[in-house]
Amino acid sequence: TAADAARIKAAGKRVVYISMENASPLVDDPTLLSYYHLAGLRLLSTVHFANNEFADSATDPKGAEWKGLSPAGKALVDEAVRLGIVIDQSHAADAVFDDLIERMPVPFVLSHSSAKAIYNHPRNLDDARLKRLAKAGGVIQVNAYGGYLIDTAKSEARKAAETALMAQLGTDYDGMSIQQGVALKKGLEEIDQRIPLRKATLDDFFAHFEHILTVVGPEHVGIGLDWDGGGGLADLPDVSQLPKITAWLLRKGYSEKQIAGIWGGNLLRVMQQAQDHAAKVAAAKP
Repeated sequence: TAADAARIKAAGKRVVYISMENASPLVDDPTLLSYYHLAGLRLLSTVHFANNEFADSATDPKGAEWKGLSPAGKALVDEAVRLGIVIDQSHAADAVFDDLIERMPVPFVLSHSSAKAIYNHPRNLDDARLKRLAKAGGVIQVNAYGGYLIDTAKSEARKAAETALMAQLGTDYDGMSIQQGVALKKGLEEIDQRIPLRKATLDDFFAHFEHILTVVGPEHVGIGLDWDGGGGLADLPDVSQLPKITAWLLRKGYSEKQIAGIWGGNLLRVMQQAQDHAAKVAAAKP
């Protein structure tokens, strides 16, 4: 539960919640969501880079298929709410966001997204929707994936090199093994040497971070750096540099309570609300 975090931390241990990024494993049998919940699943996103049977993606080159959630997607979201699983809007199209706002009785989150006002990318959220998210009690965790923060000016030669690397590995992102992931990282590092990209920096991250904090307030902001999905900044390569973010927040005048919320407390609040709602609904059943 959300309350377990404080107890586990007090015992000197780390806390990790299980999430599912892309609900595609549930396509053949959506009732498996109950099994995953029993196994510890607490956060669920409906879709990833491409549209699926549940929802439209923000980045599918084919465009929208469902104009938001599909009928199966609506049923999946309802079941997640019943179980107390938090819905994650990151990677889903804006129309899915609109459906969630209208449909959900509890807040939802964007686990790793940024501000469209700073960089107009389909993975980012516009100010109007940021305000609707905050009004609904939700949280947006700001991303550190360079391609969503700035225009990295990827050349055709770079795109061709990355395509050739994936062909050499003989897989795609969804089917990649750990060994293939290691080989991909090494291959991308080699490509970086030959055909470098402009790399996003902490200043780029802070531009999004500050804008979102201004629009929605610190109670609705978190941090979702997406390191395992290609994230990372030129001057924030690993967790040893995270105090730079805390130092920036302190310089901007945020309180320790607000900073604790940004570093996880706000997300735990949404999780608690989802679990409380599920318990209340279950208790009301005859």
